[in-house]
Amino acid sequence: MAKHTRWAWWLALTVGAAAMVANCSQEEEVPPPSGGPKKTIKSACKSPKKLTISGLEPTTMPGVLKGTAKGSDSKEWTIHIELSDRPDFKHKPGTYDLASQESYDGCRQCVIGFQGADDLLDAPKHIFQTGGMMKLQTVTSPPSGVTRGTLENLELREVELDKATGEVTEVSGGTCYQVTSFDWDTTPAPNTKCTSAEDCGDPSTTTCDLKTGTCVAFQCEPESNKGCASNEICLIQNIEATYGACYRLCTPFLPEDACPSGFECVQLDYDQTEGRCLPPGGAAEGASCKAGVIQTGCQPGLRCVGPEGGETCRRACDFFDDTSPCGAGQKCVYGGFCTDEQGDGAAIGAACGGDSFDGSPCGSDETTYRGICTDVNGTLRCQQACRPGGVFQDCGEQLVCAVGNTESALPTCQPKVEDEEEVQP
Repeated sequence: MAKHTRWAWWLALTVGAAAMVANCSQEEEVPPPSGGPKKTIKSACKSPKKLTISGLEPTTMPGVLKGTAKGSDSKEWTIHIELSDRPDFKHKPGTYDLASQESYDGCRQCVIGFQGADDLLDAPKHIFQTGGMMKLQTVTSPPSGVTRGTLENLELREVELDKATGEVTEVSGGTCYQVTSFDWDTTPAPNTKCTSAEDCGDPSTTTCDLKTGTCVAFQCEPESNKGCASNEICLIQNIEATYGACYRLCTPFLPEDACPSGFECVQLDYDQTEGRCLPPGGAAEGASCKAGVIQTGCQPGLRCVGPEGGETCRRACDFFDDTSPCGAGQKCVYGGFCTDEQGDGAAIGAACGGDSFDGSPCGSDETTYRGICTDVNGTLRCQQACRPGGVFQDCGEQLVCAVGNTESALPTCQPKVEDEEEVQP
């Protein structure tokens, strides 16, 4: 197996995915500029091309839906439907004339397409509405990603977008497109069954309820934990979500703080100090799996781990315990699961082999790989894995548990330094 893929999946454990408490970096969505509509396009669209819209979904920007469109000329566009309240206008169900809003500046019901970049304002080419009607059957004020509506006789024209003012100007000889009719609906049906937040329409306002397995309105605020009980934690279910769902808290491998009957305590972090309760799934040990937000994906005692698309069920183990439930030929690795894959043969403190990389397990004893290959001044060395924060005494007196400035970003026992600011626990 290649040097950089042999243990790469080990660094992408579902521990981090299970936590789901921090938003990952994601594409920035830009809201429409403020102001009033300016009519900058007046000529009629001649010989329009047919445009087909698909894949319309909510984004992280309230009131903004994003999809794709392909013209009969084979050109592909990213399409936005953007709804925005103004001081003198609040959205409500009804029919809106798109021809009355011929500028992106101050547009209340916008249909705009772009190509050549991931972000609308960075794109070199745009198409913008010049005619048609938008019928909104479901909409809130201010608008969210949960809407239902229809576009009828939509006409879009290739335009130049002034990114400072939001005004649009027709491109001479540019392409015109027409959409005869297009329906969309991002509203979750009442009691819709779900296994993930993606099943529930707008991830910014809905969640998949753990108790019922159905789509519900958001339950809590992740940063404040508002909406959850004192023995629960608020976790987002999708990287685009701004609100979350409540999960029962537990401590992994601690019987005194276990989950209710029928639930598994799945750790939220590498130090195994905190977990959330989830019901088990059905996949057996060694079988492929898909962990969901409302179940583990694997049978009791197993965890779904591995690279995305290649996850398998592996037995859970307490990395910081002297005993191990791992079977013959398996060892426990940092992250709390058993593996039969071979780690680096280096002992704690020794140099790792040339086939290993920053993050490879090492320092094997009879049951566990106790160390992690870590870049130390340009040399990979096997350093003991540990729990940061100063509560645990995993390292010796002359060492401190810290996350080094390395690719793996995993905590190991490192020499103490006089300037404590250099150490990042």
